[in-house]
Amino acid sequence: MPSTEVNGLVFIHIPKTAGCSITKWLTTHFNTKPTLSKCMHPSTSMINIPFDETFAVVRNPWDRTVSLWAFWNKIKKTNVSFDEFVRNIRDYKFNERLWFTLDQPQKVWIPNGVTYLLKFETLEEDFKVIQEKLGCFEPLSHINSSEHDDYKTYYIKETWDIVADVFKDDIEEFGYTNHHLTDDSKN
Repeated sequence: MPSTEVNGLVFIHIPKTAGCSITKWLTTHFNTKPTLSKCMHPSTSMINIPFDETFAVVRNPWDRTVSLWAFWNKIKKTNVSFDEFVRNIRDYKFNERLWFTLDQPQKVWIPNGVTYLLKFETLEEDFKVIQEKLGCFEPLSHINSSEHDDYKTYYIKETWDIVADVFKDDIEEFGYTNHHLTDDSKN
């Protein structure tokens, strides 16, 4: 699992949750380098390692799935439909070098007692606590983004429900709401 440490504060990079942007911000302003744990499975790589403070970013699972799909098609140079991607999300693997699988819940990366848990949806505001902690108020740039429309436009009820099932732990753990597509109150 990639992480970056600055002055005892460790950033845990969960894929498709602004990790590249934050890593770039940290390396640019603090001349640090990201590291990758030798243990490639996130549930065992950093959970029990004591750090002064840790932070991570989590993302709405339906939005993150759309971003994973767009990333998959870009990296693999394919044109897999979104419906097919969701229906087969448990089968997609990049290769053995990468530290994650596409159906892995975000919560497996989060160590017990994480100090700061930021949300992708409110990242600009949430990131201020990290800027204050490190005394650097340079803005966070947006890099490595996947190009796609609003995530809600990709779903039908069946695919919405598949994502709700695959990522039910994240939905519960991080307070996301599983409203059906006809509801306007999704977050």
